[in-house]
Amino acid sequence: MLPPPPPLGGEGGVSLRDTPLYYPLQVLVKLFCTIFFRFFWKNLLTECDFSDNFSPMKTQNMINQLDEITFGNFGRARSLSIAGRSCVICGGRADTFKDELSKKEFGISGMCQACQDQVFCEPEE
Repeated sequence: MLPPPPPLGGEGGVSLRDTPLYYPLQVLVKLFCTIFFRFFWKNLLTECDFSDNFSPMKTQNMINQLDEITFGNFGRARSLSIAGRSCVICGGRADTFKDELSKKEFGISGMCQACQDQVFCEPEE
């Protein structure tokens, strides 16, 4: 007959850390949490539609590439700028536009009206 296990915790008891399953269990919990959060964090970010359906033809890979390009050049991700209604170039508000074409261009590039005018309009002489 086996002796009863020692009591956990308290005086004369064994702490949970001294049990042989504590560290493997800790590793499994950490691994599970890492996989769980990476999977859901990635899926939550990729399933959000930041563009208000301005560009339904872009694949998620294209959106990721555009975000990397704009983040590298301007320090802001294009999709997050569009979602937050801010300009990807200057960081200012992007909620008023001259016409529907400019509004559509914001959905494509993430530029506010002032930055669109600088980029696309010819300088006045």
